[in-house]
Amino acid sequence: MIRRDDWNQVNLQYLLLLREIAADPVGEMITGIPWDTLRWIRGLNLEQVRRLAHRTPLSLFGLRATRQELERVLRMEEDAATAYVAALDARRDRHVS
Repeated sequence: MIRRDDWNQVNLQYLLLLREIAADPVGEMITGIPWDTLRWIRGLNLEQVRRLAHRTPLSLFGLRATRQELERVLRMEEDAATAYVAALDARRDRHVS
């Protein structure tokens, strides 16, 4: 079982990578993430990136959250943000099945 701290580290590295990729004109094609979301991630400061990674108890790579959803996570209190992300994941699982 993957521990939450492990997900935090994975998500931190993923977000930092996305910040770099967002500088590339083909970043959207490389990642499959909409350009406005990549631009938004690129504009986050390091503390915001860390906070977003910490508030996400599962893989951001698999979640494929929108810019608006990620913005909401940053605005919420930590416990509420964690529950919100879990609900997003559950909702997407139902739509895929």
